[in-house]
Amino acid sequence: MSTLFVAFEDFILSREAMLCSPETIDFYRRMLRPFLTLANGSPPSNRMVREFLSAIAQRGVSSATFHAHARAVRAFLRFAHDEGWIEEPVTVRMPGWSRSGWRSSAARR
Repeated sequence: MSTLFVAFEDFILSREAMLCSPETIDFYRRMLRPFLTLANGSPPSNRMVREFLSAIAQRGVSSATFHAHARAVRAFLRFAHDEGWIEEPVTVRMPGWSRSGWRSSAARR
């Protein structure tokens, strides 16, 4: 069993201990399962996150669905780093909205 999968089980356990609803636990499972499949036991990286989010976007999903996947991955990877499951922090940058339309995180600086 890969370290990332064990970290995922610990993440779910932590959310259950925080009294998250069964719907929230199901949300994390559904949103993170494809990411764990892509990782295939490899340590996560910024590139892996970009590949995952790119694949989600290419499916033509709604903005809400895309952001749901990104939020779940970000929460999981922050937890994994904070708990020592992964050594290096992995960032998840999401586009933001302005009156002129979507912008990348880099444009926010």
